[in-house]
Amino acid sequence: MSARFPPLPPQTLLHQLQQLEESPDLSDFDRADIADELRRFYLLTETLSSSRQPPAADQKSIRPCDTIPSGFTPLTSNAPAFDNVHGRLGLGQSQFNYKVTPEEVRRRIEGVEKLNTSNMASNLRKTKLKHGGEIMRTQLAHHGVKCDLYGHRNEAATRVISMVEGEALHLAADLEKICQQSYPARQIAEEMIKDAEGNVELMDALSDTASFLECMSAMSDAFKAVDPPLSGVVPKASKNQTLNHSMEKLSQATHGLGVATQRIWVDQMMRIGEEMAAVFDGKKK
Repeated sequence: MSARFPPLPPQTLLHQLQQLEESPDLSDFDRADIADELRRFYLLTETLSSSRQPPAADQKSIRPCDTIPSGFTPLTSNAPAFDNVHGRLGLGQSQFNYKVTPEEVRRRIEGVEKLNTSNMASNLRKTKLKHGGEIMRTQLAHHGVKCDLYGHRNEAATRVISMVEGEALHLAADLEKICQQSYPARQIAEEMIKDAEGNVELMDALSDTASFLECMSAMSDAFKAVDPPLSGVVPKASKNQTLNHSMEKLSQATHGLGVATQRIWVDQMMRIGEEMAAVFDGKKK
């Protein structure tokens, strides 16, 4: 029979277990008590961690960020975050704070990357604590996410793997803004037409800008038919299940960056086509 532990205040059940010389035969009640102790310990560490406020100068530079590229629908949710993480791409003291949801953590652990406890703690910038892995796994278990301590990571280490989804989407939004302001679509169109001079077949192909724009428009529609699950974004699925799965795999491997940036480049290709049409129209006048 399993031994029940007599109450010995102020000692906890965990303290009693540490003092035992042999492994005890635990009942379900004992295991529940241990789980409660772990939860209380985790909440205590979270409280202590949050009470350590950064200096006032640093606090001004830390801003919550939910910036996403155009074409995505922002998700309005007051659900508590699993964690809030500083970005890796901040310049100097300028930092942004990104909300990481339990679903995002699940994607990192159960998706194409298959991060283990150590990888996930590093990704979330977790301070190294004694039994920190146990605490995080207990926290994840509350959200129905199982994280393996010794799991083998699938993806090779890249610069993208260090970013959370919020930062990846923020980076894509910045790229979109820069392209809208500075992408040399007109100069590229003029250079293409100049290089095609003397080549009748190539010039005829380039002058068919209507067909080119229709092709780019169809490609843009295909890319925008799927919005994979991402933190801060409303997901959207197409009727093509193969496309959905492929886009979701790309999204998981790049944390949304690949899905967002491919749309940006198609938009720039359309701008080049429009500028080529304008150049040809000018030549006709």
